[in-house]
Amino acid sequence: MGFLFLFIHMPIKLKSIIKEVFSRFWNKTEAQPIVDKIGGKVVGSVANKGTSQHDLDIRVEDYNATSMERIMKELGFEYSGSMLVSPTEARKLKKTFGEGWQRAHIFINSEGKRIDIWHDEHD
Repeated sequence: MGFLFLFIHMPIKLKSIIKEVFSRFWNKTEAQPIVDKIGGKVVGSVANKGTSQHDLDIRVEDYNATSMERIMKELGFEYSGSMLVSPTEARKLKKTFGEGWQRAHIFINSEGKRIDIWHDEHD
């Protein structure tokens, strides 16, 4: 009786929960059009493992807040805030995508999918 049989015979509510959870996964194929549009590269779990249940990390070299927010809005993502990560914290979090202090700008869409756009923090 494999997974398909069990999925077909599950209650509708449970099916919708499973579909919602799996719809939040990121993978390289889904990430590529976004990366092409903003001009960066995939880093983090999607780059290393091929998927992520949490977020999509993208590294950009030249971050322009105005144009990035416009592009992300076109893609259906709203700006949610940012976080500043020290070199020590970056090593602990395994988020060493650049040199020195790093900033991640967080964007979330209506489905709850999250994209963190990373760049070096400049004075």
